[in-house]
Amino acid sequence: MPYVDRFIMILVVVVLAASPASAAGTAEDLLRRCEASIGDNYCAGYIAGFYDGRTTSDYGKPELRACLPTDASGAQLSVTYTQMVRVFVKWAKDHPDKLHWHDWQAVRQAFADAWPCPTSRSR
Repeated sequence: MPYVDRFIMILVVVVLAASPASAAGTAEDLLRRCEASIGDNYCAGYIAGFYDGRTTSDYGKPELRACLPTDASGAQLSVTYTQMVRVFVKWAKDHPDKLHWHDWQAVRQAFADAWPCPTSRSR
């Protein structure tokens, strides 16, 4: 019996070592997951996590920041995670030359293109 346990443990280690890391996905990988089903948990979860992480920080180049739409009074309008997934899917289909990018880079650019922040005017 100990040999079976040892064999299973070695098999698990070999499979995990041979598998590519999910954190190193490409835009094309994410697009496939998102196209499979708009309600795909991985796709929606990845994009929701990216959005939540980006909106709680102010780092990065201004041109890569996304500012969600506001109404005439300046109040932020709500955007659903499904809408965010659709923004990414549209961007990815419109930019097939960028599908080799890391998934996080593509989502960041899709959001920045869809919801650019207003530029401040210099005096």
